[in-house]
Amino acid sequence: QPPVAQRVLEYHYLPVLLGELAAALLSAYLQPCMSQLPHQLELLAMRRALALLPQVPAHLHVSVNAGPRTLLHPQFPALVRSVDLQRLVLELTEHESVPDYMALLAVLQPLRAQGMRLSVDDAGSGYAGLSHILQLQPDVIKLDRSLIAGVHADPVRRALATAMACFAGSIGVEIIAEGLERQDDVDCLRQLGIRQVQGFLFWRPMPLAELVACAAGSDRG
Repeated sequence: QPPVAQRVLEYHYLPVLLGELAAALLSAYLQPCMSQLPHQLELLAMRRALALLPQVPAHLHVSVNAGPRTLLHPQFPALVRSVDLQRLVLELTEHESVPDYMALLAVLQPLRAQGMRLSVDDAGSGYAGLSHILQLQPDVIKLDRSLIAGVHADPVRRALATAMACFAGSIGVEIIAEGLERQDDVDCLRQLGIRQVQGFLFWRPMPLAELVACAAGSDRG
């Protein structure tokens, strides 16, 4: 029998809706969740996900999730050495604390200089607080669904979303709202200036073949 790691890893992709158009940024999801796996298994998952990058339509980016301790692992730089970094978005997960920001930034800076973008996943939950964002100065902030679910009917959430959109815009950072399941929340966020959204309202995570077909259909449309 193949090792467990070879039998349980399955990759799904969840597109981000950019304004009114489906398209350019994709999140690579792993079942089971990578954040719950040992770092060696997370490295294996990243290696396999990156190996699929040439099969993804060339005009699309791919995001891969990873925890800070995995990024500090000695094997991590070799994983991305041959990758087209301009097509890669690295999503730093919120499930564990960063043990050493200076060391993490030293790993990420050369990769970002070559075109890789850094995203803070689930901002506002777990360890992904405001100080985390200030330390990392990411290219993308993904707002956790706990902050924006029901935003259309909640003035406090609207005020927070407005502030985050203003903050992101003032420093030139992209902002994405995650976990959208209601159209009225989407409409509200767009009025507040947050136009990049992701969630089951639009797509469920899909295998690569389905993603490629979806992208082809979008291009034809």
